[in-house]
Amino acid sequence: AGGTEDGAADEEEVRAVRSHLLSSFRQYARRVGDGAAPASAARSVAPPSLGACHPSVLSCAAAAASAELASGGGTRRGTSASSSPSLGTRLAAHVDLVNYLRHSGAYRRVTPAGRIALADHAEMIAAA
Repeated sequence: AGGTEDGAADEEEVRAVRSHLLSSFRQYARRVGDGAAPASAARSVAPPSLGACHPSVLSCAAAAASAELASGGGTRRGTSASSSPSLGTRLAAHVDLVNYLRHSGAYRRVTPAGRIALADHAEMIAAA
């Protein structure tokens, strides 16, 4: 149930893993903000779904989470509900997400296409 035989990601599973990823990322950001070591914070909040899903699903979910952060959604870092996060805040949230993926061990399972999507989102934020 981790994608089809050809590696195409199941949309419903991608949405679920994206949701788990963003939720655990927020927990990670809170813990790191409270002074926890990034690696231990990431390992303590990473959901089993990040390791159990097919790499194509994880890659699509990571790219979707990154796109949400790049567009200003999904981040709560010092912003009110009615304001759009600044470019600096969005870029910092994106960097934090990639760091979370690395510290949790999930980044190793992200496909090359997923890594390119993550880099593209960082470039989009920086160019804005």
